[in-house]
Amino acid sequence: MCAFIVSCRDIAGVGPITYTGGDGGGCFGELVFSNASSNLDEIRVAGGFIFGQITSSGIISCPTSGCATPTSLFTAPAQDRYKAFAVSDKLLYYAVETGSEPTDGGATPGAVHSLAFDGTSDQQIGGSAPNAYFVGVSGTNVFWVDDPNQGTNLGPASVNCIGCSGSSSVPWITALNVTYAFTTSTNNVYVLADLDGTGANETLFACGVTSPCLATPKKLLSNVDPSATNTSLAADDTYAYLARTDHADIVRVDMSGVLTEIVNATTAYAITVDKTGNLYYADDTGTVYGTKADGSGTPKSLACGTATSLALALATDDTSLYYIFNDPLISVYKVPKLP
Repeated sequence: MCAFIVSCRDIAGVGPITYTGGDGGGCFGELVFSNASSNLDEIRVAGGFIFGQITSSGIISCPTSGCATPTSLFTAPAQDRYKAFAVSDKLLYYAVETGSEPTDGGATPGAVHSLAFDGTSDQQIGGSAPNAYFVGVSGTNVFWVDDPNQGTNLGPASVNCIGCSGSSSVPWITALNVTYAFTTSTNNVYVLADLDGTGANETLFACGVTSPCLATPKKLLSNVDPSATNTSLAADDTYAYLARTDHADIVRVDMSGVLTEIVNATTAYAITVDKTGNLYYADDTGTVYGTKADGSGTPKSLACGTATSLALALATDDTSLYYIFNDPLISVYKVPKLP
């Protein structure tokens, strides 16, 4: 375990802190905020803020410089179910199911909303979004996943786009089964979905952002470990990256399906990439690493917890890597990112 103590610093509203982690050890990095909900499971960074997802509930924010208590930007009303969020350089977007789920097998009403970084100007976009489950951003377009299989209903899932053809939502990838992970980049949309409805044959599909693929998306990688989740998948402008626990590796795959192993002999639970060609991942020992995204470098330990203080999700901006640690409080930390 690393023997490291975070240097004292002032967080708005809080006195100087010296922190070593819940067990008195662990090189956790610089504390950004703590005492967050135990359901904080994903983070995004944009515009000088960290945005966090509270599972099934809503979105919180904190300046990247730190805060005593995160600000609640959106909390789903009692009758609704918050599902996912994404960020652009100017706005947040979130998906929500609205009202009660039908018991007759029909679609669950839903919507995609845009939201200012301060929580104001909340408005629905793109019309109705039934069974809304994932959301992502590429340029000025917003992509979202319609997946009825996540509730009591059954049926084909699809990826849809708001802004690709006017302000309404149009189909982009169709005829999918259960979806497990979703991400977007400048050039492509990626979705990890069940190929045959058995739950044992996940496939990574992709489609460019300029023309819909409908029922013929590109199949990049088959037989993906069913334990893969949204934090297992990342993308840059050219490649998708996937952490595979059954292979104990992290791979890169291009739009032709060419696979390159970037990291091996590791069980990674969360990954992300930055804009300067670096890959970051958190393993099952609580250690956060950084390495070159093309596989040419040697992984470098950037932060470490313990086997019970795991990094649950990662995100970057131009200067820092941010990550959620359960230490045992759910807290967000940061360290300088790789050059």
